[in-house]
Amino acid sequence: MGLSKWIGTKQGIFAVLLLLLAVLPFILNDFHTNLLGRYLAFAILVIGLDLVWGYTGILSLGHGIFFGLGAYIMAVYVTIESAGGALPDFMMWSGMTEMPFLWELLSNPVAAILLGILVPMAIASLLGFFTFRNRIKGVYFTILTQALVLVTVTLIVSQQRYTGGSDGLSNLYTIFGFSLSSPQTQLFSFF
Repeated sequence: MGLSKWIGTKQGIFAVLLLLLAVLPFILNDFHTNLLGRYLAFAILVIGLDLVWGYTGILSLGHGIFFGLGAYIMAVYVTIESAGGALPDFMMWSGMTEMPFLWELLSNPVAAILLGILVPMAIASLLGFFTFRNRIKGVYFTILTQALVLVTVTLIVSQQRYTGGSDGLSNLYTIFGFSLSSPQTQLFSFF
């Protein structure tokens, strides 16, 4: 098989898969569309892990931190919007009387989307710079990323009044002014 045929076949398969993913939400019921969207989100995480571990041989046990951090930033926006701009329940239970500055910043949807992308990217770049500059590799890199997970979990759980701690964020009802339980919102979120 010639190179041009191989490229055409690979592009053809990619185009069919892309078309299938675009059509499936209109064929599947709401539950399965939501499930497919979750699978695709986790596929992004797995592809990133495959690139790091599969192609470079570097095992990262803290790969999900950056994925989770971006998701958490968007969840903060959804929590604020669902509460109508009021203080979230867990902050009131912790004795807080006003919204922290960072949470106020994340009440803007554009800021939340941008920070959900830029903050994990900046942290990963900073850690990557110092890690690879110091030539940390092999099992030492794996231990370092595992320690990063422990530090992150400890930070989140210990700051209950700002993060929701081990209870997490709750009462998520709307996103961008639309109900999260609406089939149209779930279909829009898929794309």
